[in-house]
Amino acid sequence: MENNTSYSVLLPERVSSWYIVLTSLAMIILAILTVAGNIFVIHAVFTNRALRIVPNFFIVSLAVADLLVAILVMPFHISTNITGAWIYGGVLCQIWLTSDVFLCTASILNLCIIALDRYWAIHDPIRYAQKRTVKRVLVMIAISWTLSGMISIPPVFGWGDKDDDSLYDDDVKTCTLSSDKGYVLYSACGSFYIPLAVMSFVYIHIFIATKRRLRERTKAAKKTKLAMRNIVNNKDGNANKKRNNSDSTNDDHDERNEDIVEEPSNHCNTTSSESANNVCNGSANVALTTTDKKKRKKTRGKRQIDSAKMEFEDNARHLRPRVSINNFFEEKQRISLSKERKAARTLAIIMVTFVLCWIPFFLMYLILPFCDSCTYPGTKVEALFVWLGYVNSTLNPIIYTVFNMEFRKAFQRITAKCRGNDSGRIALTRTCV
Repeated sequence: MENNTSYSVLLPERVSSWYIVLTSLAMIILAILTVAGNIFVIHAVFTNRALRIVPNFFIVSLAVADLLVAILVMPFHISTNITGAWIYGGVLCQIWLTSDVFLCTASILNLCIIALDRYWAIHDPIRYAQKRTVKRVLVMIAISWTLSGMISIPPVFGWGDKDDDSLYDDDVKTCTLSSDKGYVLYSACGSFYIPLAVMSFVYIHIFIATKRRLRERTKAAKKTKLAMRNIVNNKDGNANKKRNNSDSTNDDHDERNEDIVEEPSNHCNTTSSESANNVCNGSANVALTTTDKKKRKKTRGKRQIDSAKMEFEDNARHLRPRVSINNFFEEKQRISLSKERKAARTLAIIMVTFVLCWIPFFLMYLILPFCDSCTYPGTKVEALFVWLGYVNSTLNPIIYTVFNMEFRKAFQRITAKCRGNDSGRIALTRTCV
């Protein structure tokens, strides 16, 4: 969106050569970054199979609009900043202003339909997934570009291009957008304020839905984790009960064996009136029984030690799955919550960036024609507001792609090829997060 103030006032304000050099250099760098970033996005989508999905058509449309802003609009601003005047004549002035309004509006409206697409995808994901066809997406993109044309073309047919308010002034070499109040209100609302209202409504609802789903997933994850702990504890309790029953059965069996062995000793004592041979045999049986009892006590103690070892190992085996299950659900919960927070953070970045980049210019653009007592802020402030809006075209490919793993991989692959590494695998494994 172009401003309505002449750049020819740069010289009367006695702008220093250092200011012209630094601002022009900054504009050139910004234009180059905008071209490079949006070319990367378009190239990544068309060359990467994983990115050739229907929702990314909106990203490509946005990248095309921002790329054309950098190619068709920014260079003339840079030239005007350097020379201090419009030197390309009236016809090119009209084409440039129309292109400026058309492409900046297309960029903003593409941001708007991306917001609507995300809102529908979250609000009714099942049915909208069936409706989100290539035809539907292309129709939405066509509507955004058509609306942009309807907002930018009226001055070409004479709206606001009157003798006292001409777009191009050959005497002072200025090329300015019409300050006709009707057109200013029409273009400002269509290019910014209506899309801003739609995006605000949509992203607020998306943010609320994201926060609500975040809380629901947190509660569900806690319930699942508690249920798994109860299941594991019940299994451990049943296993311990079985082991205790088994140990008590073994102890009873040992005691019965000892009682059976002691019976010959008592029988030998009751037969003391028999022959000496029987007495000796009875004494020998008593001694043998005592030895067996000692051996059985040692065996019983060893068995208890072995049982304790087995119980420890069994507890360790049960503990490892429990730790693994808990870690699994904790990790799953952490990843899910991280994704939700990242989505909410991305929405906030998109909205804040859009508002900060465009609202200074559109406030100035709308207020000045209707406020007779308002003073013009000066060409430096105006140029800052205009280029701040263009910064949004530079940041769009970063915001909408850097948070996507597939886009990051595609960018790494492209840069790897530029460095001569055809496969790009080394760079991917080293730098991709």
